[in-house]
Amino acid sequence: MKKSNKQKINPEELIKETDRLFKFIDNLDNINLETIDIKILENEINSIEKNLKEKYKDILPENPEDYLDTEE
Repeated sequence: MKKSNKQKINPEELIKETDRLFKFIDNLDNINLETIDIKILENEINSIEKNLKEKYKDILPENPEDYLDTEE
């Protein structure tokens, strides 16, 4: 029997990551779009995305766009 090379998901870490995303989304609701520095916001979004992709690279599909719902 072959051993699975798939990464195991630690539930506690997943909860922490989810909480971090929810806090970020909550902060988005509360920011003033007229005064926010878009570059800082963009850097924060890219950082979150990069960290998640690196951490869960063995679980996430190579082309996530292929798994999005279509408008059809």
